[in-house]
Amino acid sequence: MLLFSVTAFSQIKSGTGIVKEKAINTYNEQKPKEKLKKTPKTVFSDRDNNDTYQEPYSAKMNSKIGIGKAMYVIDENENYYEVVVADEKLLGKPKGIFAFLKSKKYHFANTKEVKYLGWIKKENVIEFSEPQQNQENLKYVKYLVASNNLGNLYHSEKTIAKNEVILKSNPNLETASKSKINLNDFVYVYKINTTHKSAFVSNFDNLVAKDTINQKRGWISLEYITPLEDNVVLKLEPNDTLKCSSKNQRFVGNQLFKNTLFVNENQTSTTLNFEKTNQLLFPINVWNHEKNKITNLKGDDILMSTIAQIEEQSKTINLFYIFDNDSNNKQQLKKLLASIQNLKISIEKEAFSSYHFTFSFIAKGRKSYYLLKSKSFSKWFDLIEKSIKSPNEIPTENSLENNNSINQFLSDEANFENNFFIVVGANNAINSLLPDDVNKLTKNSTKLLFVTLENKNTPEIQDFILQNKAYLNLASSQSKKFIQNYYVDQKLLIENDEFAFSDEFDNSYIFDAPKKSNFNGGIVFPKLDNEINPKSVNTAIDSILVKTIKTNHLHLKSLRDYRSEFSFLRSIPSHKLNELLKNVAVKDAISNEIPKNYKNEIFLYKATDTINSTFENKLCLLMNKEEIKTLIENYRDLVVKDYTQENTSKEIIKDFRKKLKNFVKNQNATTKVKYKNTLADLFFNKTGVFVNSLKLHETTIKDVKKLKKNPTDFRSLFMELNQKLETLETMQRNDTFEIFNEDAAVKYYYVPKHLLL
Repeated sequence: MLLFSVTAFSQIKSGTGIVKEKAINTYNEQKPKEKLKKTPKTVFSDRDNNDTYQEPYSAKMNSKIGIGKAMYVIDENENYYEVVVADEKLLGKPKGIFAFLKSKKYHFANTKEVKYLGWIKKENVIEFSEPQQNQENLKYVKYLVASNNLGNLYHSEKTIAKNEVILKSNPNLETASKSKINLNDFVYVYKINTTHKSAFVSNFDNLVAKDTINQKRGWISLEYITPLEDNVVLKLEPNDTLKCSSKNQRFVGNQLFKNTLFVNENQTSTTLNFEKTNQLLFPINVWNHEKNKITNLKGDDILMSTIAQIEEQSKTINLFYIFDNDSNNKQQLKKLLASIQNLKISIEKEAFSSYHFTFSFIAKGRKSYYLLKSKSFSKWFDLIEKSIKSPNEIPTENSLENNNSINQFLSDEANFENNFFIVVGANNAINSLLPDDVNKLTKNSTKLLFVTLENKNTPEIQDFILQNKAYLNLASSQSKKFIQNYYVDQKLLIENDEFAFSDEFDNSYIFDAPKKSNFNGGIVFPKLDNEINPKSVNTAIDSILVKTIKTNHLHLKSLRDYRSEFSFLRSIPSHKLNELLKNVAVKDAISNEIPKNYKNEIFLYKATDTINSTFENKLCLLMNKEEIKTLIENYRDLVVKDYTQENTSKEIIKDFRKKLKNFVKNQNATTKVKYKNTLADLFFNKTGVFVNSLKLHETTIKDVKKLKKNPTDFRSLFMELNQKLETLETMQRNDTFEIFNEDAAVKYYYVPKHLLL
């Protein structure tokens, strides 16, 4: 032990310094475009049991070092570094007569405390604490963890453990480390070993990490990682078709993981050029889950494709306003227009941000009018108002000539869109629009609210109220039977319905879903000898909408949980994968069956081709929360809210010019931005993200002073930019960006192109 101490500490003399270096870990051997500063040269052990020697080229070993160990370089020759244990706390001015000549940044305050390691081979260290950096935008390059070799799918037992890739402790990939990385996650590359075709990776963008518990690092085969230079993607629809002429291949959106296509293009201030060829990366789903199934409450099958259909269709809410447009009801119907108008406020609340709405109505009368599934709220409201006040102004195409029943608007097959019918009338005449067979409603996921316009102690009105209650109970009962085809958890089925009752304004009975009912709907009728109060109608509609979302969420969570647990049992290789396998001879395949490692396993297929410009509106960036936060902060540095003031003064424009001067003066940029450059160049330099605004591309930095003569143009530009930025800020605050991979350790989100400045 005494001998080790002498060996370890005797080599450091007073005044020994650390080697200085100017270096950066550039991607793909790019030349550094940023002005580099000198730093103490720090290297890291790239493997476990890494040997150090007493002398370079010597066979006498000093000690063995673990993977990731940080070391200062105090000397070097062509093939070796002389190293000591890196510890910032030991840095400082050395003692002695010439101490004032020594930099505290590159020397040790007390060499006796420095642990000497010896000489280590240069090929056995990682040269940088930071990963590969793309010099076009100064961002670290992310690599997607997934197989890019078809053969790996067949013999992955030494590399894959369920949904994780086992990182290795040596570049030869023979020994497993303690770290694992999730498939479909992103990692950073610090070093590539060309001999063994492997890379040293980590889930963190710095090897000197404070969070050592969650840090994962080690070696991985290059056949399991692929670079994504800028995380530019196309978020396709399931049925979108892409033709890849260079490989004579055709891809459909749903053949790709999350319907997503990666586009590798070094970003500039301009957006993706669809006319030139780009490097494309197709993350092909290995498994087809459509024939997979789970068992419902009736003992029958629910296919995975049906669950996907429920997930997709339940995002839509179709509002149907069905009313008896009799002249006797005109005054009450006019009052209810306020309730309909308030729906605009309700559906724009954050709770409904991920839902799509359509708007329909039927005005039943001597002459009936309708609108079917319009996306325009204003058109819907306008036609309802005209049908009540001035029906002669309604266009011919909105006249309902023959069938007044809502049957014609319902599907014969099971449909999981939320069809919310608000049925308004004073007597049984309006109920003739409802189907006699309630099953037609239950098949269409109907939510049903009856609104009685007045309440008098007459047989006709009392019978109308009783019939509505009976119809509701029947609809709930039939719905309970029907939903058992799509429910898997017995605990979610409510045997006896209960209502949430309110008599603040009128008599309001709303099914208390999902806690005490499976049906969403209810009835509102006035107190005796009164007319309906619009407030109670508004409250009832809002309540049913909120309860519908809660019911959907509970049901979908249950289906997803069961799918996660049981859905992989009957999965088969996807059609697209089989198509690719036919054209490739997979060598040394142990068996003809692909092991079932992970339900969302993907194969990365590379191609170089053009993309149809019709997909431009599908363009997105994939960013994590920290990256989104940084982007918004950088935007906000340039787009100050004061610039949108109604009376934009010359002083405000002067402030912006001053800000630009500071950016130009203090920049440390990939592309030198000068006054002749455009504002788009400056925005790109600030954010590293392409610029959408045509005005920013057209305006040079030196031309900003001309805007003083026309402050309206200045304000107009910043109103447009600020509106987008506020949308981004709201989405960030409310966490409403669509997620890329729910299983990922670090979540990434789609940031649509149209929201980028």
